[in-house]
Amino acid sequence: MKPRGPFCMVLALTLFAASSSFAASADTTFAAQPVSANYSLSVADILKVEVAGDPNATRIARIAADGTFSLPYLNDPAKLSGLTVAEACKAIAKLYVDQQIFVKPQVSITIVQYVEQHINVAGQVNHPGVITIPPGQTMTLVDAIAAVGGVTRIADRLDVTISRKLPDGELKIIPANLKQAMDDARADVPLEDGDNIYVPEAIIAR
Repeated sequence: MKPRGPFCMVLALTLFAASSSFAASADTTFAAQPVSANYSLSVADILKVEVAGDPNATRIARIAADGTFSLPYLNDPAKLSGLTVAEACKAIAKLYVDQQIFVKPQVSITIVQYVEQHINVAGQVNHPGVITIPPGQTMTLVDAIAAVGGVTRIADRLDVTISRKLPDGELKIIPANLKQAMDDARADVPLEDGDNIYVPEAIIAR
């Protein structure tokens, strides 16, 4: 029988897994600890990756400095840094299928330890400085501004900038409209570890 595609289920912010392999099938189900499926994995996060029904496929390790994670049965480590938990689950399952190790693997990921992530906020905010992203959560521009006590009365809410260092070392400048982000959640900007937010002073009253 031709291997079926990978499968990953996210339910109530928990990843469940049950697997079948070429050698044997099992109905055993493992439930990972609750974790946001949208959490982006980072270098130095410690993960527990399981393929249900095969305890030998369990791996607990830290994501390496190059963003990869070594897994049982796979010749090469999987690139997981930058992926969400849900994306990583699907990516691992696909690797197992592509290499004909499992027919229909269902993979679970538990975050054993989160690496601490920080955002720096400067300019016209009430309490400028470094803030920590709560473990296992995502943070947006609006969240970060709220965490520093909001903006001052002379802040420019339309021309905020977010500076982000990309993996290749290039600096990316992301323009943001704080007023629009506050009015419409769809316009809010998801932040990443190491982002620098700058809120300038308004040149004229807006």
